[in-house]
Amino acid sequence: MLERDMGIWSGLFATPIKLAEYLLAKCLSLGLLSLAAAFAIHLPVGGWPPAPIYFCLGVLLTSCFFTLIGIVASLPSRSINGFLIRSQAYSLVFVFPVLGFLNVFDMPLYWLLPTYGSLLLMSGSLHPLSHGEGGYAIAILIVWIVMAGFLAIRLLSATVRYADGGRRHEQI
Repeated sequence: MLERDMGIWSGLFATPIKLAEYLLAKCLSLGLLSLAAAFAIHLPVGGWPPAPIYFCLGVLLTSCFFTLIGIVASLPSRSINGFLIRSQAYSLVFVFPVLGFLNVFDMPLYWLLPTYGSLLLMSGSLHPLSHGEGGYAIAILIVWIVMAGFLAIRLLSATVRYADGGRRHEQI
């Protein structure tokens, strides 16, 4: 939203960058920052995770998913307050698996949400995961990332106007 409001998109989308490449760059840059923060928090408290690959994938994939949800929430928003309210509303349903993880309230439906996969992968910082658990968690996150990515591309492409055969983009 801030990039759009500051006019960065008009210069950025005048280049041959594709919308999917823009979203991938956003996901990777914010994912690496999230990973650095996760290790900065985890290492002093819990040491090196027993399953560092699962832990890293959990942080990176979760960051990617919520980056895409944030982009989806920001596109129709016209103010920071509107974005904050919309992003909380969009993300609320994804918090429910935390209740099961904390043994407050558990439902089998949680297995369908990406945050259940996130919690499984990041619990690799406490104990090793089976390959079945790790594979399921990665798969469910990837499915949700693909769905959020398609939605973000669709909304982003509706927000920018293509000219010159799709090579030049302008903000609407």
